[in-house]
Amino acid sequence: MKYFSASTLGFYDADIHGDNIPADAVEITDEYHMALLAGQSAGQTIVVDANGQVVLEAPAPLSLDMIKARKIAQLERARNLSIQEPVTSSALGAPHIYAGKPENRQFLNDLVTLNMGGKFTSTDSDGVKMRRPHTAAQLTQLATDYQVLIEAKFDYFEQLAAQVSLATAVEDIDQIVWAF
Repeated sequence: MKYFSASTLGFYDADIHGDNIPADAVEITDEYHMALLAGQSAGQTIVVDANGQVVLEAPAPLSLDMIKARKIAQLERARNLSIQEPVTSSALGAPHIYAGKPENRQFLNDLVTLNMGGKFTSTDSDGVKMRRPHTAAQLTQLATDYQVLIEAKFDYFEQLAAQVSLATAVEDIDQIVWAF
């Protein structure tokens, strides 16, 4: 038999838990257990009602502050993904596209820190991707281009987060989207 405890908000199985089932646990069928789990997966909340029955109910609506926190977290994820997008730089004298992944930026930072030139992968205007020689000055310019773009994305995120913080209605929050 399966049970649900309101005090622990947990399920129990007599075959597994034996005598360690809370006293407030309510017996439920295996089929109802599956239905409760399906409802919970769909966003409903499992509760024990005033009659002692285990039921599903719609979750309590989120407060405005909770909606704001979720929106800011969503915008932060968008910013973090955006930072990993390719960067266009003219460090080689003409625009080239460079990968924006953390490992690429780390390798670039290592070369700049060592004040060395070296080969670094880029894609030219003809779509040819290859490792091309860069001087130390060109790599420093590329690192500066990365940094300027990343700072702009952080500034944009801070502007959007401020808009979210000042919003007074859910509809206003819904209008705020990452569009960098």
